[in-house]
Amino acid sequence: MSTRPRNTNVIMTLFRRWEDVETDLSCPNVDDNEIERLTAAGNDLEDAILALPARTVADFAAKVLVHTLYGQFTLDGDPAGERLIEEAIALARSSRSTRKSAPPANLLDAVRAARAKL
Repeated sequence: MSTRPRNTNVIMTLFRRWEDVETDLSCPNVDDNEIERLTAAGNDLEDAILALPARTVADFAAKVLVHTLYGQFTLDGDPAGERLIEEAIALARSSRSTRKSAPPANLLDAVRAARAKL
């Protein structure tokens, strides 16, 4: 049993289950039948995760990690990856419209602003 904190958010709950399946798949001595079962379960979880809209950056990050298998694959070149890129743009626009202050001009400004809050 995992000791990680469990988030009640639907995407994050599914993501944690997907992580558990991926961990089980990487265990030595997993027989072929178990590999087939785990792979099918992982694919079902991936489909469910990708079908849900990301409400937070954590949701979106989980979706990207699942779709790219922790960065082993890219987002470009397939329809699901292209939809994730479009979702990132929409999430950024939504975040920007709800922010009270102007967005930082660049990454360095963002880091400085975050450090100032510490």
